[in-house]
Amino acid sequence: LNKFYKKIVNKKMVKIIKKNYHPKIIEGIISKSSLIIGMRMHPIIFANKFNVPNICIPYSKKHKYVLKSLNFTSKFIKNNVNEIDFQNIIKKTIK
Repeated sequence: LNKFYKKIVNKKMVKIIKKNYHPKIIEGIISKSSLIIGMRMHPIIFANKFNVPNICIPYSKKHKYVLKSLNFTSKFIKNNVNEIDFQNIIKKTIK
C-alpha cells in the first residue's frame, strides 16, 4: 500500500481506507468515489454496483472468476505491484 501511495502524483486526491467500517459506510464512501483500487472483493463489487471505475489487484484467482462471471467491468492488474505504472492505468480507467 505504501509503495502504491508513493507513486501517486496528486496525493490530495487519494484517500486510503485502513480502518474497518460497517459495509453500509464503505458503500457510501465508494458510491461518492471517482475511482476505486482494491485487493478485496467486496469494495470492487460495491464499485461496480455504483458504476464507479475500479481496478482490482487480485490476490486470488477467485476474484477474476467471480467478477467476470457477474459481468463486472473491473480492470485487473496481474503484474508485480512494484512494476505498475499506476498513473497510466488511472488515466485509462477514468476516461
